[in-house]
Parts: sequence; C-alpha cells; structure tokens
Amino acid sequence: MNLFATPWQQTWELIAWTMCYFFVLGTAIALAGALLRWTCRRAAPSIRYAISLAVLAALALSPIGIAAWLTQATPSTVESKIAPPPGWQNITPPAERQTATPLPPLVVADASRPEG
Repeated sequence: MNLFATPWQQTWELIAWTMCYFFVLGTAIALAGALLRWTCRRAAPSIRYAISLAVLAALALSPIGIAAWLTQATPSTVESKIAPPPGWQNITPPAERQTATPLPPLVVADASRPEG
C-alpha cells in the first residue's frame, strides 16, 4: 500500500483486493452449496430452496465481510511502513559518498582489419 496514496486510490485498492478474495471465497461457497444440494437431492423442494437461498445470501454478503476484514487488517501494515528501518541514522547522504573511479575507455576490436 502506498503511504502517499489518495483516498480514491485506497478505495480502489480495497475494491480490487475484495474482488480477489471474493473469487476464492465465492468459489468455496458455491462448491459447498452444490455439495449440500447434491446430498439433499431427495429432500423436499422447500428444503432445497432454503439451501439455495442460504447459499445466495452468503454469496451476496461475503464481499461486505471481506471488505470489513481488509479494512481492519490494513492499518497495521501501514504503520509498519511508516516506521523507519533499523539503523537508518547510519546511512550516508549521497553528497558525502565517495565517487567511484571511472572505468578505462572501452576498446573494441575491429574484425575487418587484420592484426599486426
């Protein structure tokens, strides 16, 4: 997460991560619902309907829960990025660093001229 991100960027990032997590969680909910419907295939139609309705409600409400979970998990990661790394006082500023010695000029052999 970018420390200097605008609120819109943070909102779009939250939406994107919610979609990624929903893809996985939604697949798991749909598979569990399909398995449950398959096991109750001989049950009364009202029971099968209730199972389908519960799966649909879980699919509809899971993005809200994922977004809430992501917003609670975000502040701790932001705070860790704000803190300076250990030993940051010992970093030499660029102006005080020694400059490297320049490399010797590159000599390219010309294959069209014979040597010697």
